[in-house]
Amino acid sequence: MSDRVDELTPDPGIFLTKGGQVSIPSFSIAIDEGGNISGDPVTLRLGLDVCPVWMEIAFDHLILTHQAAKRLELARVERNDESIASALEAEYKSGMQAIVCSGIAMDAYYATVKKHVNIPQATLEAWKNNRTARYKKVAETLKIAFSLSNKSATSLRSVLEQNFRFRDMGVHPKQGTYPPALHPELNKIVDWRYVTFRHYNAKGIVGLTLKVIYQTASTLSANVDINLRNHCTGLIQKLKPILGQWEREYGQSFGQMP
Repeated sequence: MSDRVDELTPDPGIFLTKGGQVSIPSFSIAIDEGGNISGDPVTLRLGLDVCPVWMEIAFDHLILTHQAAKRLELARVERNDESIASALEAEYKSGMQAIVCSGIAMDAYYATVKKHVNIPQATLEAWKNNRTARYKKVAETLKIAFSLSNKSATSLRSVLEQNFRFRDMGVHPKQGTYPPALHPELNKIVDWRYVTFRHYNAKGIVGLTLKVIYQTASTLSANVDINLRNHCTGLIQKLKPILGQWEREYGQSFGQMP
């Protein structure tokens, strides 16, 4: 028996899941003088928006981080060093994944948005020549796409700078030994990673990422590209379950961008 997929006969039709996208790139049909019908084969393309998927994964890891932080607090009160070490490591591992997944969600959102934005050629060349940081390019693209005010754009740029910096510390970790840091909730000096990727920071990064995506996608000016508008409408629906979970867990809702 072979396990090669190309030797299998697939079931007829295409299996679609909730949130899947279907498109027909091109199709033509013709009728000749004799009434005979001919046409190009129908070719379907499928797509999934991975932004809300990564946002959901980030939130799932945030919950695990929160649970680990609660265990860490209990272990601290009980002065149980073994439990402290276990909870500390669990908090760090889940927190790092929550932060990195948030960064991927933002990258996915940016990749979609920039397809519908006409960025001036001079700006593109300046980015290339100056090796502009990614967070600056993402911020400027969102500003143009959604006609953000200068105040909102400045706030957005600051948020993205912080979020991408934390993401990079997880994806491109520093090698070797470095000065330790104080874990505020534990009140112990530990490796800097346990401080950087703890629940407090993970919550801030995940929350801000969700806020940026939700607010820009839900507050659309009249001149937003129609295709981007349609995409954002669908994206908001996919994000609503995560927003509901966030509010139930943390009792916080997101207002509008200034």
